[in-house]
This record gives sequence, structure tokens and C-alpha cells, in this order.
Amino acid sequence: MLVIHDTAIHRIGYDFYADIAERIVEGRKTLGLTQIQFAKKVKMPVSKLAQYEEVRTRYRLADLETFAQQLDTNINQLIGAEYDDVDCGECLYTVRNERYDKLWGESRNFALYFKSSSPQMAFLKAYEFSREKRFRWFESRDRAIVKLVGVPVKKTDYANKFKPIDAKADDLIELEKENQ
Repeated sequence: MLVIHDTAIHRIGYDFYADIAERIVEGRKTLGLTQIQFAKKVKMPVSKLAQYEEVRTRYRLADLETFAQQLDTNINQLIGAEYDDVDCGECLYTVRNERYDKLWGESRNFALYFKSSSPQMAFLKAYEFSREKRFRWFESRDRAIVKLVGVPVKKTDYANKFKPIDAKADDLIELEKENQ
């Protein structure tokens, strides 16, 4: 079950990719690998790796997972994930195109919901979804608006925010069960 949370909003665009590219280049150099050596290690053409490192193309989620593994890190560190709720595994986010918000307004803009550990991962899932469905949702320089809309309810939420049912109410529940 999800509960409505505050409305944290993140804008994700070109700078997000530039930061990832910087982390990849730094990680590759830390390992003492050239672009050619790293491309062989991740089983990718050097030209594609160069496009990623020069921020000339958007990252594929599978490629980021491979990079993270070969750089001995995890994907969340590689993408610079910022958690809206560190205690939960996945929150619920909406992802929209900022350009369409300006053209049509937020209420008419197309938005999709994604369960994700961070807004950055929600954006990557949205981009991957649009590629799989073969529709052009984001142009190369478009920014996404990723909005936190819910977090899972945790046992501690129940314990701290809800009072236990009194004995009389428990008796009524038991009576209802017996009468069914």
C-alpha cells in the first residue's frame, strides 16, 4: 500500500547525463583503463562508449548496470541517486516532460507512474519504457519533471500514527465474522 507523501519535485536533464559521464570517466581512469580497454571490458563498441562519455547520447539502463558492475560500484552511486525516503525500497513517482508542461500546462501533460528507489531511477525507467514502446517522449535536450507522489506505508507508520482498536471494537469485529 502507498501513502501520499510530500511532493518533492526533481528536474532531470542534460546535466544528469553529464554527471554520469564524469563518474564513468573517473572510474575508468581510476582502474587505469583507456577508453578502448574499458569498451572491451563492457563488450561495447568504442564509438558507443565515446558517445556516452561525451554526452552525445542518452544512457540505456542495461549499459549503466554493466558500467556499474565493471567499475565496482552500484547503479545508484553511478547515477547519483537521491533518495526521497531512505527507509523504503521503492516510492511512487510521476515523470513528465518539462517542455510539454510549458506548452500545455501540467494538467494536460502526459505523465507516467513508476515505482523506483530514486527520482533518477524513475526517470531512467521512463526513458527505457518510451524506447521499448517506440514513442519519442523526450528530445535530447528535454528535461523531465519527476515528482514523488507516494511512499510505502511501513509498520512503524502504523505503530506511531494509529491507535490500537479498543476491546469493544475487537469484540464487534469478531461478532461480524461469526455472523457471516
